Amino acid sequence: MAGFCVGIIAFARKVEKRIYKMFWLLVGVTLTTVYFAATLTNMYSGNVELVEDLRDVCGYYQQFFNDYVCRCMRAQQQ
Repeated sequence: MAGFCVGIIAFARKVEKRIYKMFWLLVGVTLTTVYFAATLTNMYSGNVELVEDLRDVCGYYQQFFNDYVCRCMRAQQQ
């Protein structure tokens, strides 16, 4: 979706008529701004719930791969 929004901006210059070029440039900038603002707001709001299986990342991978050795930062702290 983000690529589509930025693509509108990139390809707006290919439009021949100036009024349509400005219209698509404005649409692209507006959509890109709204999309990124909504995404960043959602990401930093703290309201994103983790899938319960992924709370223990090492355990999640160990249940599928018997020889998995956890090397993440969380395992080093314990």
